[in-house]
Amino acid sequence: MGSLSQICRLSSLRTNDPNSWDLCFFGDELKVKVNKLTSTKTQLPYSYYSLPYCPPEKIVDSAENLGEVLRGDRIENSPYVFKMREPQMCNVLCRVTLNAKTAKAFKEKIDDEYRVNMILDNLPLVVPIRRPDQENSIVYQHGFHVGLRGQYAGSKEEKHFIHNHLTFTVKIHKDPVTELSRIVGFEESDVKWASRWDTNLLMADDQIHWFSIVNSLMIVLFLSGMVAMIMLRTLYWDISKYNQLETQEEAQEETGWKLVHGDVFRPPSNPDLLCVYAGTGLMTAMLLLWVFMGLFARCFAACLYKMFKGAEWKEIALKTAFLFPATVFAIFFILNAVIWGQRSSGAVPFGTMFALVFLWFGISVPLVFVGSYVGFRKPAIKDPVKTNKIPRQIPEQA
Repeated sequence: MGSLSQICRLSSLRTNDPNSWDLCFFGDELKVKVNKLTSTKTQLPYSYYSLPYCPPEKIVDSAENLGEVLRGDRIENSPYVFKMREPQMCNVLCRVTLNAKTAKAFKEKIDDEYRVNMILDNLPLVVPIRRPDQENSIVYQHGFHVGLRGQYAGSKEEKHFIHNHLTFTVKIHKDPVTELSRIVGFEESDVKWASRWDTNLLMADDQIHWFSIVNSLMIVLFLSGMVAMIMLRTLYWDISKYNQLETQEEAQEETGWKLVHGDVFRPPSNPDLLCVYAGTGLMTAMLLLWVFMGLFARCFAACLYKMFKGAEWKEIALKTAFLFPATVFAIFFILNAVIWGQRSSGAVPFGTMFALVFLWFGISVPLVFVGSYVGFRKPAIKDPVKTNKIPRQIPEQA
């Protein structure tokens, strides 16, 4: 690991994308962008230039959307630039001498199995590999490993090797009508533009996925069967007792399920928390939809709170607006500080953090009060049965 040389030749990384409609002409400049380093062993993404790779003359960050920033994407330019349908031989990008610190950084990323993700014309670069269970089947993996650990021939000492020789193959499909070329994945390909995403649908671990799905279904069916058997046995015993009642007095006695009918709709000891839980549960995991769903969630929470004879609608609105979001944001800030300390690209920048807080206080909180106000103006939900004034004592279970 004395020196690092990055060499690029146009001809094993392939590009695939179903959404790009860009038309590419002969000689058009193609620029490869670099994204984050990711690993299946850790959950911390890192910027591409956190390692001493060959940089361009000026590093320019691409504008990411909110989802990309939260996902840890850091899309930047790279020195890999070539022209459409003009093959090139091997070119040396730069020569870098590694010191002890940079060599250690490479070793850590190799040990953690980090992969380098690149983008060409908004298309993810992938590496073709053969499936171990099928000889002629090829699947594609996103990105390439930073390096690997291995041994020289005849040596037992394990060393770290850096993948610093990149070979690019850009597949093109010539349009028979316009004679223009669209990038699909510089060699001509029979793959049509509409089918160029099919390569990413071929997964190497589809059997593992099927096993997981079948395993989950079996567990769900087993647990559902157990619950159904318990419910059926309980109902069977209660119906048998009802059928054995002979006198009118015995028939009027409350037994089995009748014992709890007068306590089903009794307000809980903390109705405000139940209303907050129920209202928050109406939200979805999507961030923007979660913000705007605050209106409907808080309206439902207010109606439920009014059903429990609650009168402090402002208090329930404040709890619904801040209890769960404040807990989530507190955990989020702590985790973000830890990730920031690890110098990971997964740390959310200050500007994005401010945007999230603005979505909370500027949109979600006002909608909470609007929803609570609307909910309290609606009539209270009426219980279908009358609730007993004295709660029934539940005997202790042995």
